[in-house]
Amino acid sequence: MVGPEFTRRVNEWTPEQLAPYQGKFVVWAEDGERILAAATTREELYREMDRLGITDCVEDYIPTDEENVGGFL
Repeated sequence: MVGPEFTRRVNEWTPEQLAPYQGKFVVWAEDGERILAAATTREELYREMDRLGITDCVEDYIPTDEENVGGFL
């Protein structure tokens, strides 16, 4: 479950840190401190999650600068 601590930690990421993930689907660690996997489509992300054995995570999409109209989460 996503709570205030997760949201706070994700919002601490700088645009520079998120730049490699722009336009990608990602899964965050449940604590929001790291991105466990990323891919350009959900299907690719799910395959990567299966390959890495990721089960406990939070799925998200990191918008590009053009898509981002109000910040993260």
